[in-house]
Amino acid sequence: MKQLNQITEPGQKYLPFLECLDRVNLIIQRADDLEQMMQSLLHEMLAMFDCDRAWLLYPCDPQADTWEIPMECTRPAYPGAMAAGVKHPMEAHIAETMQLCLDSQEPFTLRPGIDVSDPAEAARQYQVESMLCLAIYPKTGKPWLFGLHQCSHPRVWHTNEKRLFNEIGNRVSEGLNSLLITRDLQDSEERFRHAFEFAGIGMGLLTMEGRWIRANQVICTMLGYEESQLQQLTFQELTHPDDLIAGKDELQRLVSGEVPFIQFEKRYRHRNGHYLWAKLTTSIVRDDKQQPRYFVSQIENIDQRKHAEDELALLSFALNRVGESVFLMSEDARFRYINDEVCRQLGYTRDELLHKLTVPDIDPGCPLSRWQAHWQELKQEQTITLESNHTSKCGKQIPVEINANYFEYNNQGYNLALVRNVSERKRAELAQQEVEQALREQEVKFRQMAENIEEVFWLTDISKEQVLYVSPAYETIWGLNRDNLYQFPKQWINAIHPEDRDRVYWAAHHLQASGEYDLEYRVIQPDGTVRHIHDRAFPIHDESGEAYRIAGIAQDISYRKEQAAHIHYLAYHDALTDLPNRALVMDRLAHASAQADRHKEILAVLFLDLDRFKTINDTLGHPAGDSLLQQAAKRLKTTLREEDTIGRVGGDEFLILVSELTTLEDVGHVADKILKALSAPFLVADYELYVSASIGISLYPRDTDDADALIQYADTALYLAKEQGRNTFRFFSPELDSSVRTRLHLENDLRSAIDKNQLFLQYQPLMDLETGHCSGAEALLRWQHPEHGLISPDDFIPIAEETGLIIPIGEWVLSQACLQAKLWQDAGMVDFRVSVNLSRRQLEQAGLPATLRQILHETGCPPQLLELEITESSTMSHPEQAIIRLNALHEMGIGLALDDYGTGYSSLAYLKRFPLDRMKIDRSFVEGIPDDSDDVAIVQTTIVMARQLRLKVVAEGVETSAQRAFLKALGCDEIQGYLFAKPMSAGDVRNHCAVVWEKHKK
Repeated sequence: MKQLNQITEPGQKYLPFLECLDRVNLIIQRADDLEQMMQSLLHEMLAMFDCDRAWLLYPCDPQADTWEIPMECTRPAYPGAMAAGVKHPMEAHIAETMQLCLDSQEPFTLRPGIDVSDPAEAARQYQVESMLCLAIYPKTGKPWLFGLHQCSHPRVWHTNEKRLFNEIGNRVSEGLNSLLITRDLQDSEERFRHAFEFAGIGMGLLTMEGRWIRANQVICTMLGYEESQLQQLTFQELTHPDDLIAGKDELQRLVSGEVPFIQFEKRYRHRNGHYLWAKLTTSIVRDDKQQPRYFVSQIENIDQRKHAEDELALLSFALNRVGESVFLMSEDARFRYINDEVCRQLGYTRDELLHKLTVPDIDPGCPLSRWQAHWQELKQEQTITLESNHTSKCGKQIPVEINANYFEYNNQGYNLALVRNVSERKRAELAQQEVEQALREQEVKFRQMAENIEEVFWLTDISKEQVLYVSPAYETIWGLNRDNLYQFPKQWINAIHPEDRDRVYWAAHHLQASGEYDLEYRVIQPDGTVRHIHDRAFPIHDESGEAYRIAGIAQDISYRKEQAAHIHYLAYHDALTDLPNRALVMDRLAHASAQADRHKEILAVLFLDLDRFKTINDTLGHPAGDSLLQQAAKRLKTTLREEDTIGRVGGDEFLILVSELTTLEDVGHVADKILKALSAPFLVADYELYVSASIGISLYPRDTDDADALIQYADTALYLAKEQGRNTFRFFSPELDSSVRTRLHLENDLRSAIDKNQLFLQYQPLMDLETGHCSGAEALLRWQHPEHGLISPDDFIPIAEETGLIIPIGEWVLSQACLQAKLWQDAGMVDFRVSVNLSRRQLEQAGLPATLRQILHETGCPPQLLELEITESSTMSHPEQAIIRLNALHEMGIGLALDDYGTGYSSLAYLKRFPLDRMKIDRSFVEGIPDDSDDVAIVQTTIVMARQLRLKVVAEGVETSAQRAFLKALGCDEIQGYLFAKPMSAGDVRNHCAVVWEKHKK
């Protein structure tokens, strides 16, 4: 330091200064921790400044009660003067000196014996003749004082020394901040690691895509995985499907920064497959640009709590549904629990009863003294029953029956009381004598009334099976003597119409226990007159509540029945001609087509129109036209058979159904017979009119199996007959479009087909072989090309697979099919499932379960109404992956079927692991049964194997009754094919299923 003060040459002026700073910098740079750095610096300062003591004071707080020197370096001549780590009381002059150092903008100097007249005791005690110190302000914590003492003499600190000391202080401050920050960061990381690894709840770090980065042992134990296994999964794969949708919006708000964290309860799937409840708290770590880096999640296992809450909620729910009041009381007569019925009965709030009232407040007849006596009795007897009166909030007296039960819990006694409001019973008891008296008085009046009413009033004794009373109206309605009924109680039932007798007899005997029935039946009077009866019975109970008598009223409703029949007739018949109207004809058409199917016969639909009727109507007037229609209707009736249907469907148009035909010639003979019958003159308004007719004919099932289409085709043929000269008949013959349209740029057209909504779905119904009803339908994709017309799926589906268009097309098909399934469900088609073919590329999509979950959510379709059909080949390219995907779909409630079984190369080892519900036998094996022995063996083996795997079996391509009968005999569950139904529109599916239902209902 003497060299620093003695240098005068300009070139060497800063050399010692820089050398000192270099040594200081080297110490700071090499330091690994704070203590090492400061101890080395103190040694260097002692030598550099040639002083007696270098020291460090921390914290520098003049307001503190004590101060200490945590670190110092002293020459041997002055040992122990300021021993490190010794706390000293904070004296005023020490605090003042500290404050002066803190306030100084440059190094602070002090010579206690020279600069101050009365040096501090500490200066004398610690032999301080001169001091140089500097305040250092780290970024964290309180200031530090860095100082030097000269103990041998009152040293004067030169400017260069102060400047060097100040610069060293700056370097120390920077090094100090760096080490403090590093130490804090290390401490923070160690605390985080310790908190992460040893936390009492699960903690995990996840990527923004949801993949696990880190998971502590609590999470691993909770979910049954090793950390390395979890790192191969995403939280989506471990989350219950319903909770993924529920937490989607909250997660998006967290990612967008709207909220600092999210917290909700969800279910995680354990490795063994079961789900457990957990409380999830998640935040996001972001980078300097506030972009999300990863999730930090805390997962608390609340499964036991949820189950306990469910049990408590169930208990509370059950107690609140009990029709009796439930009290839980302690020995001090306070209420510890009440159910909702207590509040309803007494009018008090739950808070008032639990926190303000006691038993004497609601039961004035039970003061505390009596309560204590009751308590001792209850404690001894454990259970007692008594009656009392409760007082409601409004002062109403409520008679009650109390069933008190004593038990102890945690050494505390309790009274669980079930309280029943017996107001009605009390009123009944009080009124019993009055009622009995009134009954005796009313009996006389009743007999007087019963003797004069038009209905039959009757009374029987159940145990004696005797008729106690029947009113005189019985003789009018039944036509029998009522005195004989007392001797022969079955007389009345013997007079019932034979078709109704068994039903009435069963009701009278099997419903005897309840004594209630409400029946309509017919009786036949001795003269053969049939009367319609409405008979209502109701029980009469004794004091124990048992039915011991049955009373009833039988009313003659013959006139009402006649009126109803007449109204029904008018609803289905033409008022002018008395012929069936369109509604009745359509109903009979459905029955006739079903009969034609059963007997393999021809059903002809004839659409008849009177030629030039409008001219006659306009010329002679509407009365004349009406007369002509009535006469034409009569001729048609006499011309056709009784089993044929003739209906007037409007104006001069008639619709005729002719069944049980075997050849087209039979149809022609009938049409020709009708034309000849109508060719004879009609006498109308004193005019002899010659009227001809034109007939259009469609045939079932040759032309179509759709009722509306049959009528439309017959109408088309009718106009053809009119165009070709009238007074004739023509058969419908649809032209086939023989032109072949060139298919150019099919791939590009397919892309535009998606945008232009050229795709549509048809549905082919499936038949349940046990019931014969429609059990579901397969959705079939169709493409209506604007130039080429309807393109076969065999032509465009492979292109869609190759180009990847099958993904958006498949999603569209799934969405439309689910929407239609929901519409059918809303229309009353219960448990009517829709099957959709799932391609290989769709099955390989990782987001397939999420896509289907979204579609089901948007369409409102229950998952059990959707069935996905997969082929053997689509599952065998990546079987393990397919098993995971299919399990995820099956857990959602979606049905799975293996399509075209037998045409692929599936492994039975994998087949048994697939979560399948159905197996579909390919049409290529169904074609040869029951004649081809190989096909028979394959089909029979397939059905047996499916039964062993607990799968339903569906046979495709069933086209003959023999095939259907053979499959049913083998135990096949469902069939699909043209024998039952062709692919059709959604509307036709509903009509078809309705026809099938009506057919089997008959």
